Amino acid sequence: MFTGDYGQYAVDHVSDNAGGAITVFGKMLGETGKILAQHVNSRGVRKWSPDVVPICNPTEERTHFFARAGGKGKAFISREGRRDGNADVYAQHIDGNGNIKWATNGVPICKTSYNQRTQNMVLDGIGGTFIVWHDFRAGADIYPKIIDANVTVQWAKDDLSVIATAATQLSKTQLFDYGNKLYTRDFATADGSSGLIICWYDYRTGKNDIYAQRLNSSGYKLWNPDGIFVYNNAIFNKRRPQAMSYEPGEAIFFYEEDNNDGNNKPYTTRINKDGNLIWRRPIFNAAGASIEHAIATDSSGRAIVVWQGKRSRAEDIYAQRIDGNAKSKWALTVSPSALRRATRTATR
Repeated sequence: MFTGDYGQYAVDHVSDNAGGAITVFGKMLGETGKILAQHVNSRGVRKWSPDVVPICNPTEERTHFFARAGGKGKAFISREGRRDGNADVYAQHIDGNGNIKWATNGVPICKTSYNQRTQNMVLDGIGGTFIVWHDFRAGADIYPKIIDANVTVQWAKDDLSVIATAATQLSKTQLFDYGNKLYTRDFATADGSSGLIICWYDYRTGKNDIYAQRLNSSGYKLWNPDGIFVYNNAIFNKRRPQAMSYEPGEAIFFYEEDNNDGNNKPYTTRINKDGNLIWRRPIFNAAGASIEHAIATDSSGRAIVVWQGKRSRAEDIYAQRIDGNAKSKWALTVSPSALRRATRTATR
């Protein structure tokens, strides 16, 4: 893909929907770094010349980024920029020919004081792009914005939080560890109606509960102003929430429950367009701890879930495919070939 005199780090890549992929990565230049991208087609040929497309210049500290496919070889990238001494959010768009379509070094999304980190990007289906991030100006709250098809940043300038009152919204237990691998990647998803659904957990009840919010294309909260329960029970630790679009206005959520008994379990719930629970089910019933799940959709609208399980002394990787009613589609023991396919899909 790319080699050089300095180190490359933190690769992210998305499908081009034609058997190839757009890969985004960082390159260190002393104490600073820049972000680069390349398109490799289904034959393994690099499409963009001469070597890579620069997403931002090398005048900033090493930063994290997030890529999302835009169809026909296009890609959207959000990133943390440190031009002002703290982490801010920027976004960029590359077309299928490797041309930068937005402002040089990206469009600024949020440049308030303190840090803005842990981005996610969601396409709204009508040419716009939602950018979602954790903002540390008053804890670790989640803020979204949208760039419309005219590359105009919409919604309130810098103060549209996903809930109305003060609370810290988290998407993973180790959020404050700045390692890239600790980022929860799918805490936001499109709602199928040009809007956005976001999930998180917070401590407002004295335990970790999972919440969600739905926003329309104007940024109006369609569910309770402080979010709705994805599921509420007596289990103290619920974490790593992730969301997947389903029917218009609906979402399927995945999360882990930990009752401090060594038997962490991944669960899935389905919430309708009005924010009401349709069902909640475990992904499997075997004993033992199961953590670090990742999700992806398949071509039939079903979900593939991959997780790290410890059913004996060893830690193994398991996978399951579920439909819109949370019914398991694979046998308890997944074949090696099916697991390889699922792992590739869930890491795209």
